[in-house]
Amino acid sequence: MTEAGKSQQTYKTGDRTKRKSVQNSDGLSTYVFGKVQPQAIPLEEAVLGALMLDRDALPMVMDILRAESFYKE
Repeated sequence: MTEAGKSQQTYKTGDRTKRKSVQNSDGLSTYVFGKVQPQAIPLEEAVLGALMLDRDALPMVMDILRAESFYKE
């Protein structure tokens, strides 16, 4: 990670290795102290399931959760 909210992706094309700077819109949501946050897909699925079951829960978490908060695409 280079700066807050930015990271670099490295990929190979033929004989050359290229680095591409990527702007993360979520800043510290994905990275904390240079490390990827742990992912718990069953827990993420449980949160989404609970939101579907309780209609009053969605407005409470809409300001907190973003698509970037979830690991599975």
